[in-house]
Amino acid sequence: PGATATNIAGNSGAMDAAASKEMEASASKIKMQSADVAASKIVDAFEKNKFNAPIGSDASTMYRLIRLAPEWAAGLIQKQMASLLN
Repeated sequence: PGATATNIAGNSGAMDAAASKEMEASASKIKMQSADVAASKIVDAFEKNKFNAPIGSDASTMYRLIRLAPEWAAGLIQKQMASLLN
C-alpha cells in the first residue's frame, strides 16, 4: 500500500532493537501516511469494490509508472530494493 507509519518490522519481532532503531531513523526521511489515514483509504476502496488502493504518494506514483512503463518501473523498484540491502 505504500509507506505507512506502523513500525510493522519492529513490532513483528523479526529484528532486534538495534536494527529496529536503525530502520526507524532511515524511515523518518520518508514521508509516511499515518496508519489511521491508510486504514480509512483501504476501507473506502474496499467499500467501492476497487481492485487497487495505493496509499500515499509513493504508491500512487508507482502505480501510474507501472501502468505507463512497466519495464522501467520494475527496474526502478529493483534498484531501490537493492539499495536497502546494501
